[in-house]
Amino acid sequence: TKRGFIYCYDLSGNLLWRHHSESTIISRPNVTSGLLIYGTLEGELISLDIADGSIEQSIGIGEPITSQISFAPIRFRGEQTTAVIFGTASGKVYCYDIFYFFQIWENNSATAMIESRPIIVKNRVIFGSWDGFLYCLSIEDGKLNWRWSENRNFYFSPAASIPVFDEDNIYVPTPDKFVSAIDIFLGKTVWRKDDFSAWESIGISQDKKNIFIKSHENNF
Repeated sequence: TKRGFIYCYDLSGNLLWRHHSESTIISRPNVTSGLLIYGTLEGELISLDIADGSIEQSIGIGEPITSQISFAPIRFRGEQTTAVIFGTASGKVYCYDIFYFFQIWENNSATAMIESRPIIVKNRVIFGSWDGFLYCLSIEDGKLNWRWSENRNFYFSPAASIPVFDEDNIYVPTPDKFVSAIDIFLGKTVWRKDDFSAWESIGISQDKKNIFIKSHENNF
């Protein structure tokens, strides 16, 4: 909840445990490897044991964590581990080792809040920011590969949508009602259409041959 509570229920609706961080949570937590990871507006990154909700690790990063939490396999200090990746109110992206919260890298390319979940595609981290750009970083070191925009107006930023992807392209809807296909490797526009009055929501079929769009005009 926004007031800092995290609840865990079984599938019959019975409360198993409750955790209170005494902080503000607006981003969606995520679970992997027996751990629940969440961030707070007070700038804390916290991991809980999903068995009983007890705290495993906690670290302060000094600014509000506003994006959803993502995970990705990564090599760090010669070992294979899992990375936790998230964005902040100022536009920074951080990558930490999930088990010990060692910082692997940070990126300062974006200049405004990151809201939605960063996606991991072909060793790349892709996310939108309220500065009007979609960004692509190397997952190994966090360096910028490319940034993309067809409309840098704040109100049309690709920030609230979680893109989908196939082998070649990223697909993202923006508030100017366009859906754009962007080359994964080059960050160039492949096509761009406003035929469907798209809203900030998109899906893709399992065979990657169709994308699904919600319209401002009550169509799907």
